[in-house]
Order: sequence, then structure tokens, then C-alpha cells
Amino acid sequence: MRKQLVITCLLTLCALVAAGCGGGEPAPDAAAGGEGAASPADGTVDASENEEGSLEGVTLRLGSSSVPDYSDVTLLRLVGQLEERGAQVEVSHFEGDQAPLRALVAGEIDVAAAGVPATIHLAQQTDEGVRVFGVNLQQTDYILVAQPEFTELADLQGEQIGIASPGGISDVLTRLVLEGEGIPLDSVEFVSVGGTGARMSAMASGQLAAGPAHAADALAAVEQSGMSNLWMYADTVDSYLQQGLVSTEGWLAENPELAQTIVDELIDASRWAGENKDEYVELSLEAVEGPSETVRQQAYDIFTDIEMFPVNGGMTEEQLTNTAQIEVDLGNIADLPALEAFSDPSFVQDYLDREGEL
Repeated sequence: MRKQLVITCLLTLCALVAAGCGGGEPAPDAAAGGEGAASPADGTVDASENEEGSLEGVTLRLGSSSVPDYSDVTLLRLVGQLEERGAQVEVSHFEGDQAPLRALVAGEIDVAAAGVPATIHLAQQTDEGVRVFGVNLQQTDYILVAQPEFTELADLQGEQIGIASPGGISDVLTRLVLEGEGIPLDSVEFVSVGGTGARMSAMASGQLAAGPAHAADALAAVEQSGMSNLWMYADTVDSYLQQGLVSTEGWLAENPELAQTIVDELIDASRWAGENKDEYVELSLEAVEGPSETVRQQAYDIFTDIEMFPVNGGMTEEQLTNTAQIEVDLGNIADLPALEAFSDPSFVQDYLDREGEL
């Protein structure tokens, strides 16, 4: 049942993409006021549960910063778990980290699965009150994929590196890796080409020298196209919150029970992912196209090696501070922000108070 629901969700997402939600615009049925939108007119969500544990009558508009890939299986499982409890989850796909956040502050979605760094930027630049309230990826699984002739990071000087968009996670992390390994940032050219799939396609056609890819996509590029996996970002980047669930202060205040349920299910999904390799791979084969099963097995081992799954929520003061400090060190923001200015760890703490840490 749960697997079928996740697959149904993915098919819904694909239908939204096919309907024209790529390029940073939400599909018509996911946008506020769009035909077929099921949310109340004021944009709020009824978070009350009709029966204990039931979410019947609840509609959640969720925007994702990319088409789901192998690293997003926990997010897909979260959606399936919410739907299994009766919620209607409307999923929209956007390109890049900024697009779902723009949709969030515009009231077009309720929750965004987006990069934590982009959320920090938005919180500092505006008074929209965006808050990370859950984390689904607490470390980066990015690998810098390069054309076969490039065997060292220094070889990329004078070359073009593909990213999703300036300020997005692929941009921030690549700059951090290059700077950390002594490669001058002005010695390379960053080119915005879109998500992992777009970057790998551009590389396959010879348009780019290198580009970051999630682990499974990177391993697949080696297997299929003979590309070089030049650098694993986790070897340079320590304790980095790659992606989280983001909403506005107002929505969280109006929907505390639903927000808590979402976080509960998210951490449960993360704990399941960390303990069930075979089930994780099996579910991914049913819900996510792309890499071979061998590549998925290898990528899963990378996930566990770098402790990517936030089995304890991923929102400690140290983790949040480290992620924000990286933005300061790169010069993306001037000063270290107060954690409460961009995050709300209360829902994670509530879960841990009830269920304990692993």
C-alpha cells in the first residue's frame, strides 16, 4: 500500500511536469488560485485530524526544488506516508532552490523542499519569515563529475562548471570545495544550466568541463559515459544541511499540528532509510527512473558513509550554525544570522522528546 502511494505521488509529479511546471513555474493545478487547486481560499490548511492519526480532509501543497532523484527517496516516502494517513498532497516541481521559495512566499505552496542556504539568503534579504522546520538531507552527496581528461581539480582552471543557479546549493558547495582545495574561484566560469539532469546532459554533449551531481547520477555518468568522478564534496564539506522543509512563520503558526505530523513522518522516513538498504533500493527502483541497481547499491553505501540521513532530525544548533557559517565564509552573507531568523527546530525537538535519539 505505502509503495503504491509513493508511486502514485511520483506519477502525479511527473504529470505536473509534463503539464508545464518546469522552468521554475508551478503547474496550474498547484498554483494558488489555479484550476483544480484544493486548498481553502485563504491559503491555510485544516490540520485537524478527523480520527486519531487520520489526515482525511487535509490538503498540503508541497513544492520541490528538483525532479525527485535517488537521494530524494525519503521525501517520496514522506509523501506516501502522509497520503496513507488520508492527506491530499499536491506536489509541484520547480527548477533550482530559489523558485520553490518564491512560490512559498507568494502563497502558491505551503511547504518547500529546498536548499537550506537559499532559505538563509531569503531570510536575510526579506521579511517574509521563511523558516526551515525539518531536514531531509543533512550532508551533501554531491560529487564533481568531469570530462575524462580532467583528473585533478586544478585541471578545471580556465574551464566551465555547470550549476543550477547562482546562490543555489550546487553553486555554493562547488565554490566551497574549490576554495577549500586551493582553486581560485575566478579561475573558472560558472554556468547556470539547471538541475543535475540538465548538467549531466550538457556534459554528455561536451558543453561543460564539469558539474556537480548527486551520488547516484555521478556514478551513473561514470558507468554510462566514461566520465570522471573528480571529487566527493563531503571530503571537503563537514556537517552541511543540504536540503530541508521550509515554510513561513505564519503557516507554521496556523498549522502546528500538521507541521508536527510532517516532521514526525519525515524523521521516521529518515530512520527507515538509514536501516533498510534493500527496501530503499527497491522503492527507488519503483519510484525513480535512472541509475542501474548496481549504481543505486553503491550510492546508498555513500549515503550511509557520509551520514546523509538525519535520523535525529538534523537541526542541532551546531548543524544550523555550521551551515550558516559556510555562507558567511564564502561571502554570500555578511554576518552570521540568529538561528531563529531562518529556522524553527521546535518540531524536531518535540519528536525527540517523545521518541528519543538514536
